Amino acid sequence: MLTCFASVLIFSKPKSELEVVYFIMQDMVERLASSRDDLPGVKSAFARPAIRGFVYVEAPCYNNVRLVCERAHGYRGDIQLVSIDDAEAALTLKLSDFDVRKESWVRLTRGTYKGDLAFLQNLQSPHHDDKHKNAKAVVTLKVIPRIRYFDESVPLISLKRKRDARPTMALFDPVRWQNGVDKVKAARALDGLTDSTQIKLPKLRKLQGAAGDVWKLHGNIFKNGLQEMEVPINALNFRPTTPSSLELRLWIQCPDPIVQNLVKRYLRSRNQFWIGDRIRVTLGEYLGRQGTIRSVDEEEVLVFLHSWTKADGQAFAAEEATIVIANVQKIFLEGDFVEVIEDGVASKTGWVVNVDGEKITISPQAALPDVSD
Repeated sequence: MLTCFASVLIFSKPKSELEVVYFIMQDMVERLASSRDDLPGVKSAFARPAIRGFVYVEAPCYNNVRLVCERAHGYRGDIQLVSIDDAEAALTLKLSDFDVRKESWVRLTRGTYKGDLAFLQNLQSPHHDDKHKNAKAVVTLKVIPRIRYFDESVPLISLKRKRDARPTMALFDPVRWQNGVDKVKAARALDGLTDSTQIKLPKLRKLQGAAGDVWKLHGNIFKNGLQEMEVPINALNFRPTTPSSLELRLWIQCPDPIVQNLVKRYLRSRNQFWIGDRIRVTLGEYLGRQGTIRSVDEEEVLVFLHSWTKADGQAFAAEEATIVIANVQKIFLEGDFVEVIEDGVASKTGWVVNVDGEKITISPQAALPDVSD
């Protein structure tokens, strides 16, 4: 039988989470003990003190969770499916293990930004009049927005949203947004339509007096290209967060100095560049070129860049260049002997046997037979 886990939002008061868990489990026992044909759909349920206002329910499907929770006192009508890994992390979570720090990386677990990397800016207790007053804590996050701009792929008149895929992550661009709005207005004018007979266009407003490039759209705040939001702490993944190289390349483009420093610090601790390493330039003036590291500084590397001819015929001669560490990425080839570093500790060594984009497969050293003369 397949299993799914769901987090269920309830009205939170002292011991209310345990009361709901008790009700769910009692319902399960009564169904098993009775002669009724309908066997219990729920397999287990639990709540954690660190995640106030939520209970976790295990069942074969979503409807099983909904049917039992609809009869529970305090149910608020919000059920979110969660992965088995997240449910396991919540089950084994200890208050001493729940170490969420300011200016760190986290991931969201629901909504438009589910699975996306976020920068945790602040952590605070909820206010009594706050919409998150039932949460254990509230976090202020920065995320790379997923916004639908008014481009040619969106019908200009109906402005109906595509729901088959999420918008692509990209730093907020107020100029692109306004150009799209102007394009829609121009199309309406050509067709003799007026704003009074059509869907209202969202207004973009620049916040005067705010530090940095700050805009307001759809009630959301965008600062230096990032969207700022407040969410309850239970909307975060409880496991350690490891940003991917692709994500960091997006984040390093943000002009926010705090975010840039975190990205650079993370890259320095993870990459550990050495003289002789092969690299590819992923951002900046030398984008796409490859070379070999000649020397390593705290934030920059001196690279010998190989000659290169682009697809359009533009040619570049070999040269030396000093490049910011955040703008380069190591290159591995089949047959390279590598050492895997996890949490700052060397966990294994071996040979690269396959390279597929950014995914590298290695054969551990111990797995290969000894060869003697």
